[in-house]
Amino acid sequence: MVKVEREKGAQMLSSKQRRFWVLRTLSAVTMLSACNLILDNDPRSLDPGAGGESAVGGHHETVGGATSSGRGGTQAESGSPSHEQGGEAGAGGEAEAGGHSGAGAPSSGCGAANASEPGCEPPVTECTPGTTGSQSVRCGACTTGTQAQTRTCTSAGTWGPWDTSAACMGVTAACSPGMPETRSVSCPCSGSKTQSRACSATCTWGNWSDTSSCDLTCCSKIVYCDTPDDVAKNRGTWCQKKDADCSNAEVDADCNASIKDVCGSVVNPLFIEH
Repeated sequence: MVKVEREKGAQMLSSKQRRFWVLRTLSAVTMLSACNLILDNDPRSLDPGAGGESAVGGHHETVGGATSSGRGGTQAESGSPSHEQGGEAGAGGEAEAGGHSGAGAPSSGCGAANASEPGCEPPVTECTPGTTGSQSVRCGACTTGTQAQTRTCTSAGTWGPWDTSAACMGVTAACSPGMPETRSVSCPCSGSKTQSRACSATCTWGNWSDTSSCDLTCCSKIVYCDTPDDVAKNRGTWCQKKDADCSNAEVDADCNASIKDVCGSVVNPLFIEH
């Protein structure tokens, strides 16, 4: 009889202990739920550093043979006082596990305004806004000169266009390919004539050529249209230089023109005396 009474007493004590821990666990869960509501239901507010998935809701644990819809981390009770420490640790584990959630985390971004924040890289730019760059480039005839150019960094951190308005300095070439040049020269007898020349692909001038003619009537004279044999054997037409200011080419040109006008044709051999 004594043994039976003791067993009944033990069962009653065990039942009371179960109810005690069930109530204590539920009380802890209720307090945690209230805290979450106060903190806008954000479990991260309890522990922002905690990792893993949020344990709020959706998890059921069996406590002392009864089902409890507590919030994550609550451990099953065995009805023994020796599990008191473990039960409390389980309740505390809910707060720790519920302190972090990967969903809905605010992001400040890493733009230029936040570049100094930890984990943010500064924006990639070509240059510092407002700074200037300079260079010297080849220019002019056959690229024998130099030009100083500058550019400015924009507010977006990119280089603007090169300013090419500066003068080309130090050109040593005589001319630019294809460039023409004209001049006027005096004629030996009277008046003047014009000449022109063009710049070659190597930036050098070509030869002058006449673009008008001079009156060369003073440059030569006809001695004989058909020279007599007693004067000069085997000599047909004889022409002679008259003005020392005329070149040999001008004498030849005037002589041929005079023969055509005076003699009508050349009797070979033609002798021009310069």
